[in-house]
Amino acid sequence: MGLNDASNTLVAPRPKGILDPRTGKPLGNDDPFFGELNSELSDKGFLVTSSEALITWARTGSLMYMTFGLACCAVEMIHSAMP
Repeated sequence: MGLNDASNTLVAPRPKGILDPRTGKPLGNDDPFFGELNSELSDKGFLVTSSEALITWARTGSLMYMTFGLACCAVEMIHSAMP
């Protein structure tokens, strides 16, 4: 339509971060702690847990069975229905 040039990219350039002026590499690039951490998480992703622990966490934190009542009889019925 003439509004956007098709040859230009819409992706932002890669961030540079803080560079060490002596080496030109990102700061902390040769830190052994970050190297080990990166190699440990590279094939696992960010969430490392078992499916059983995840399902148990979801069940304990779920509000699905929460009921709502303002009257005193609703509160009594809610308490009588609780296990």
